[in-house]
Amino acid sequence: MTPLFWIAFFFIILNVVYIVVGAFSARGIGRSLEAYLVAKRGLGNWITILGLMATWFSAYMFLGLYGASYRTGLGPFVQGYILIACSVSFLLLGIPTWFLGKKYGYMSSADFLSDRYESRYVGLLQGLAWIIFTMAMLMVNMIGAGALLHGLTNGVIPFWVGVVAITIIMLSYLIPGGTRSMAWVDALQGIILLTFLWISFYILFQAAGGNMVEIVNKFVGTAEEKLLTIPGLVPQWTYGVWFFQGVFGLTWGAFPHMYIRWYAARSPKVIIIATLITAALGPLIFWHGAWGGPIARVIEPGLTGAATDSVLPILIARIASPLFIGLLFAGAFAAIMSTTSSMAMGVSAIGTRDIYRAFINPEATENQAVTASRISLTLFLLLGMILSFSQPQFLMTLGMLFLPGDYNLVRSFMVLFTGHGLISTVLMPGLLLVLFY
Repeated sequence: MTPLFWIAFFFIILNVVYIVVGAFSARGIGRSLEAYLVAKRGLGNWITILGLMATWFSAYMFLGLYGASYRTGLGPFVQGYILIACSVSFLLLGIPTWFLGKKYGYMSSADFLSDRYESRYVGLLQGLAWIIFTMAMLMVNMIGAGALLHGLTNGVIPFWVGVVAITIIMLSYLIPGGTRSMAWVDALQGIILLTFLWISFYILFQAAGGNMVEIVNKFVGTAEEKLLTIPGLVPQWTYGVWFFQGVFGLTWGAFPHMYIRWYAARSPKVIIIATLITAALGPLIFWHGAWGGPIARVIEPGLTGAATDSVLPILIARIASPLFIGLLFAGAFAAIMSTTSSMAMGVSAIGTRDIYRAFINPEATENQAVTASRISLTLFLLLGMILSFSQPQFLMTLGMLFLPGDYNLVRSFMVLFTGHGLISTVLMPGLLLVLFY
């Protein structure tokens, strides 16, 4: 049977499973906004651990990471250690966020800012900024879905089909069950993606000869020897970049889709356990991608431009069995969907709490608020789908668009800021980004 058959087979089977799991976990949601947005604050250890890993390891693991190491060498490996910095922000921000949410009923990333600065406009402005910056990352993952499907089928299936498919599937399980459906589906997707990441690496490793010493020797003494060094063949991974990414990692816990994880946890202990386990596994998981690019270069040298971002699906489509091509697609699609769904729920919370209930209908019933949350979710995903059709050249270039937003998030917590000071920190980075990017 052809790769196209197996891709379609696993695509249909697994997505039916996702929808069923989402529908099953949606039972008991009722008309409660707390149940819909933060799963009644009751998610346990393993659901949180697997969901956190699935959120961290997105389309970038299958596409951008392999592409970066293919072009530059082993430098991207440092990103695995950046997860340690991320874990620090998770603990410093996640635990206080859980306590505040439990005490005051907060559900969105901008909720408590409105209370702290005693201004719903602060929450509105910060919420809108978060939506804009989150949209860039949403597009990275949606574009990844289209590129993956297009690459694994050797261009038979158009790019836009993957973008549309991931949007429809996420809506089918997020609309009924919200964050609880997201969490259970994420846990399943976390298992799938971690399994197939390593199987994919093993297939490439065997195709390149199955001997790491021989693979390394293919670069030694050649013009590509710098692939094995820092900052790399293209001097991208300098110590300055390492430092920058470390600082960036300290902001990651403040992104909107992470707030959903903190609010929904059963206890602070859940956040601590999930963070430590995920941080410990991070370097090991990034190791496969950092070496995967040079190994792919042994098998298929000479790729340039946007093709490098799709080097993994391109090679798997060429050297693996049709059955495994279908399985790889399932794993990569799971990675993409898990990250994207949590972003969508984070934005849904902002749309409901900081826009709808704050300005449009302050007296909204629980039923009306849940409906507004579902509408916010739908509009965000549909807009991301439409914008993703633009297909920027490199996934990492697009991903850089959201970085100023992340630093802006952390500034929101500065103790000495006034409401006006916070507003200026929101507006100025966005203005500079528009003028000079």
